[in-house]
Amino acid sequence: MGEGLIVRREGSKTESGSQIYTTRGTYYFTVPNGVTVITAVITGGGGGGGRGAAGYYATGGGGGGGGGSFIGTIPVIPGEVLSVVVGNGGIGGVLNSEHGSSGGRSSVKTSYFANGGGGGRGNGSWYSEDEPGYGGTGGTSSPSNFGGVGSKGETTLRSDGGAGGIGGTGGTIGRGGNGGIGATTGGNPSNGNDGMDGRVIIMW
Repeated sequence: MGEGLIVRREGSKTESGSQIYTTRGTYYFTVPNGVTVITAVITGGGGGGGRGAAGYYATGGGGGGGGGSFIGTIPVIPGEVLSVVVGNGGIGGVLNSEHGSSGGRSSVKTSYFANGGGGGRGNGSWYSEDEPGYGGTGGTSSPSNFGGVGSKGETTLRSDGGAGGIGGTGGTIGRGGNGGIGATTGGNPSNGNDGMDGRVIIMW
């Protein structure tokens, strides 16, 4: 869903404002009259956390990686219609599909983007720890940032899963999902948590 704010500068025929997209999906933004450059803040979706393992010294699932980010200016033409994509958060690991999935790429005009974070791994044991998901890469030009890396699942009885990585910008936006909790033999480990959706902010 997009939320907009438009402010007219005193003595100017050009309106300034912003449009925020926070729900996964594809949108279209029409460049206002008189605007030839926009600033975009793009964050990819966070990766899903891995499912915890069951058994002796079972580990928690690895946390998902945070979505990458892009912050920069984009040349545009008044009246131009720009495609805007908000990347989905990755799905947490579940039984028989223990690894979390990667988050989705967010973009403006396709060529300006931020990739999603990697999914955390699941179903580890004391001799094979669950690896975390890695942060998504940044956009096509400077400045861009990598998302935070998820934590490994701990190798202790009923251990907590590793925390998800935090996205390159925006606090909890694009955050990776926490890993699931491990369980003793015969117990039921928890599933990994889903990553958070990305976000796109357009300002002019």
